[in-house]
Amino acid sequence: MPRMRLTLVLPGLLWPRQALIDSSFDLDLPALAQLLGRGQRTFGAGVGLESWLAQTLGFTGWPAAAWRAGAAGIESQHALCLDAAHLSLGQNAMSLAPVHLDAEESRALAIDLAPLFADLGDWHDIAPGQWLLTLAAPPAFTTTPLPQALGRDIKSLLPRGEAVRPWQKRLMEAEMTLHGHSVNRARQADGRPEVNTLWFWGEGALEAPLHGPFSHTLWENPISRGFAASYHMTLC
Repeated sequence: MPRMRLTLVLPGLLWPRQALIDSSFDLDLPALAQLLGRGQRTFGAGVGLESWLAQTLGFTGWPAAAWRAGAAGIESQHALCLDAAHLSLGQNAMSLAPVHLDAEESRALAIDLAPLFADLGDWHDIAPGQWLLTLAAPPAFTTTPLPQALGRDIKSLLPRGEAVRPWQKRLMEAEMTLHGHSVNRARQADGRPEVNTLWFWGEGALEAPLHGPFSHTLWENPISRGFAASYHMTLC
């Protein structure tokens, strides 16, 4: 019986050298030590899981919206992710952070946000704070994947392209709707971060990977379910 080969991806495991020494030099980590001792270690650039997987499988893009649609059983050639986020203003930059919503909060926001995009596409609730817009044609602009934008100055990461202006207008309307929304008032009263923006990302059509070394994946979210289904991988 052939031996099973396991690839374990641990984004952010190794911090900068001095920070790693300062924080973990005296930690007893037997399980991690065993894994690192028995396995073949490969060090890569500081990219997220999504980017690593796209590069490994030979994708030219990262069609997260198409995978998210597939996981939800939505048939569409073109789609775009619209995700809830919190934008904070620093001294010299505006940085993006994720916002965790419950199902009730997400539904309440979607009721007021969905009509703003009605002439651009069809709105779908996928998971709390994770929405999808199915489109009649591919968007004529490019975006930055949400995982790559988190914690960074968004100035150079915003959607860009010849047809981005209508989307910028809708984003401004969405942000105005979010400002003072009952969901945000409740979150503010509880000391939780508000949803003050939406992040557009995940455009692109499904494509066959140039090489696919994996038969199973253990990675549970709406995108991973669609990804696994599209490429006939078993989701553990």
